[in-house]
Amino acid sequence: MHRLMNSLVFVLAVSQWSIAGTEAGDSLSLRLGSSVVPISEKIILTLDPSRAAFTGSAEILLNVRTASNVIRFHARDIELSSVVLRGSRGEVGTRLSTEETGLVDLTANTILQTGSYSLIIGFQSQYNNARVGLFREGKGEDSYVFSMFEPFDARRAFPCWDEPCFKIPYQITVKIPEGHTAISNTPIQHETLEQGIKTVTFEETPPLPSYLLAVATGPFEIVRIEGASVPVRVVTMKGRARYAADLEQSVPRILSALERYFGIPYPFEKLDLIAVPGVGWAMENAGAVTFGESIILFDDKTASSSKRSFMAWVVAHELAHMWFGDLVTMGWWDDLWLNESFASWMGDKVMDEVFPEYRSRNRQLNDADVAMTTDAGLTTHAIRRAVSPRQNMSDFFDEITYQKGDAVLGMFENWMGREDFARGVVDYLNAHRWGNANASDFLDALSHYTHGDIRKAFRSFLEQPGVPLVSLRTLDNNRLEITQKRFMDFGLEDSLGSRWDIPMTLRIPIGNSSTRVHFLLTRGCDTLRLPVSIHPRWIEPDDGEMGYYRWRVPPEASAMTLAAGSKSLTVRERIGLLKNLHALVTAGLLGAAEYLQAIAALARDPDPDVVSASVDAAWGINIDYVEESTEAEGLYAPFLRDIFGQARNRYGLIRLPGDSEPVRELRQNLLFLLGKAGGDPAVLQIADSLAWLHLKDPSAVDPSLGAAALRLAAYAGNEILFDSCRVRYEACEDPSERSLLLSVIGSFNDSMIAGKALRYALSERVSPMQAFYIANSASGNQDNREMVFQWVLNNYDTLAHRVGDVAAYLPLYAWGASRERIETANSFFRMAQHSIPGTAYQLQKVTDEVRRCLALREREGASVMSILRKYTAPLTGRSQ
Repeated sequence: MHRLMNSLVFVLAVSQWSIAGTEAGDSLSLRLGSSVVPISEKIILTLDPSRAAFTGSAEILLNVRTASNVIRFHARDIELSSVVLRGSRGEVGTRLSTEETGLVDLTANTILQTGSYSLIIGFQSQYNNARVGLFREGKGEDSYVFSMFEPFDARRAFPCWDEPCFKIPYQITVKIPEGHTAISNTPIQHETLEQGIKTVTFEETPPLPSYLLAVATGPFEIVRIEGASVPVRVVTMKGRARYAADLEQSVPRILSALERYFGIPYPFEKLDLIAVPGVGWAMENAGAVTFGESIILFDDKTASSSKRSFMAWVVAHELAHMWFGDLVTMGWWDDLWLNESFASWMGDKVMDEVFPEYRSRNRQLNDADVAMTTDAGLTTHAIRRAVSPRQNMSDFFDEITYQKGDAVLGMFENWMGREDFARGVVDYLNAHRWGNANASDFLDALSHYTHGDIRKAFRSFLEQPGVPLVSLRTLDNNRLEITQKRFMDFGLEDSLGSRWDIPMTLRIPIGNSSTRVHFLLTRGCDTLRLPVSIHPRWIEPDDGEMGYYRWRVPPEASAMTLAAGSKSLTVRERIGLLKNLHALVTAGLLGAAEYLQAIAALARDPDPDVVSASVDAAWGINIDYVEESTEAEGLYAPFLRDIFGQARNRYGLIRLPGDSEPVRELRQNLLFLLGKAGGDPAVLQIADSLAWLHLKDPSAVDPSLGAAALRLAAYAGNEILFDSCRVRYEACEDPSERSLLLSVIGSFNDSMIAGKALRYALSERVSPMQAFYIANSASGNQDNREMVFQWVLNNYDTLAHRVGDVAAYLPLYAWGASRERIETANSFFRMAQHSIPGTAYQLQKVTDEVRRCLALREREGASVMSILRKYTAPLTGRSQ
């Protein structure tokens, strides 16, 4: 169930991914084809956010390549008020027909011969309520228009060829109220004012797909950032510019690091970072990147290190897209990984170089683990897979595309060597700049810098689902037997006969040192001769934890590896060891008792990142085995207080001079675990004091403790605290603080207050997507999960209307150890009126996960209880 908590958090960031139709399945007839293609497009939009509708016109220069009487383009939820087609001989008579995905067939009254034509379309439409296409934010004079076009939503704003393979120049003109500012992908070419209407024409773009266009208008504040190779600005709503201070320092450094790696200058003439209220996503529009404002705007005096680190990573990810996705664009959405996997991988590299204090590479292991955990179940998919124009793309913007793709790229980079891998990446970008590319193009570029068949090895991870399990066993005569099969959750079988070409780097001890052995496992079973004359004391099957595979060694070797600890294993390897042990438990290959003992051992590790991983593992134990059992909770609390007591004493509960970023993050994790699951009275008292101090003056509280303290205080809090948080939220302008306060409002365990919070989530005070901050926090309290689930069912129509296609994620709120709840969810969400595209996938995901968790609890629960009783009996005796 721990993995579903991550999925619920993911809901906050999925509103960008829309659905183009009503059924899955490939259908080439829904693609536009190449007989008639656009050459360029001029768009004029009249945008007044005080009105419910907008109007516009599009002039598209066409090339008819094959004689035909049909021109296909996209326009969805748009009224086409006029359509004029002109050729060399004048106007051509036409008639229209449309398909529900927005596919438009313009049929000419005569055969169109090859050559150039112009298509001029007048149109009008309503602003979108679900924050895709063109949508509005704000009220009255402080109203704004923003755009979100990925993947199939440019067609909601203007007629276009809405497929990534059509990269053409666009010129955008907007007509807006006099007091507003307009932003698009390129600098302003010219601007006029007449009768209170400002007409702004932007320079023509380089070749771009429609999904990367951007428009934003409103009474913005603008912060100019110096020190970059191009003009850089932060664009915010009125009154929010003062929260952009951290961006002024970080953006030039991030941009410079990217330019150094690629050896290719930033591809566009300017860079705007646009803060959008009420959303949790970021979007890599060329030259005009949009971010949920709570991601990039915060008070520099009160922001925690985790907040700063997350902001920097997201900015690095989105700016990496200027090369991966914008300069070179996938030909079709089956190669989405060429955008997202690469941007995630590059974000990690930038963080390593520019912000080493955050030690982001260690945290990247969490992302890889999330992907491998999903890959161990049946509701997974390959990184690269077919996409239909009707398909719910939200299924693709997930941990497989992002985190697995990131990890696989890192594994092959490690195998090839960083310099050779970088040469392949740069060759790929140079060969396809301003054009489109696919997986084969990238693998061809890499193949020039490796002696092995990287195409075959890479495709084995790219084009089939699942994660390998590598098992190692020492044999006589200095040999090591290595076998592979698909790693799967307990009770599941691999019906695909999966096999990978796995690049492995092993590390084994030799005397007081160790040596590395490189090996490509291509068969189901192979034997490797070791460079030692005796059986090694321990084996590290994944040197540096760079591989995308689970591993298993005999119990005695596993115990020796754990015992090697900080003396022989790196920080990443100790974190990876813990995550690997947890995976073996879920697969039924290791007992939960052994895993619990490993958590206890690594909770005393000298490195704060390893202890943080132990804290996360302890939360997993709490969710999988302890919650909903009074006896288990009573035993687990003293267990936690004891095993993490050393870390608490070492790092304390208040900020100290010289604290590193990992220590600050660990401290807040410890505070929350020891307070909520550990029930530590001293921690709870400190949290309550810090929470009230934070509400009075956030700058008076250590930023790394404020969020944890507020949530802890809310868990046991009363209505006075609830009302104080609500009042503070409504008066607060700091976007990051507002998001935190919504999470706190949902954290109250008292059922009456939790119900009040859920009602508040649907009020006008809370934006549609931010309502999930409240719902997610409320579902984190086990006593309120059924209430949150019923809230989803009772308010389904309202939620679906407010959030649109994101309603496909609502089945995830059925999580928890409850067969009855998952049965109710299946009955409800399989009804046609509650099953928008994508719902079935999320329903299957939560169903499989709940069943897995129930089976895990039944299989290992007694063992966990037994070890807790043995462990806590002496503690109870000492306390008496």
